[in-house]
Amino acid sequence: MRRVGRGYQKMVDAYIRIFTRCGLRFKVVEAESGLIGGSYSHEFMVLAETGEETIVSCTRCSYAANIERADFRRRETEIEPQALKPLRKVTDT
Repeated sequence: MRRVGRGYQKMVDAYIRIFTRCGLRFKVVEAESGLIGGSYSHEFMVLAETGEETIVSCTRCSYAANIERADFRRRETEIEPQALKPLRKVTDT
């Protein structure tokens, strides 16, 4: 998580303790601040098969964000077509 103010970090830590005590599987993700404004915002997302939001996270670092907020970086090298797996349907909408 980005460097944040002391008060904000205390709030984040409190929510982490609450979600942990409730036995929930969750991820803290960057989120859009929306009308509230501010330079940073986080959501506490319970990990589940159902829900209204989509999150993305990196398997190499701790970055995670709501899909509306996520920052992506293009690969520097081209991917060979034979390295790609065929598309497969994963869910019905």
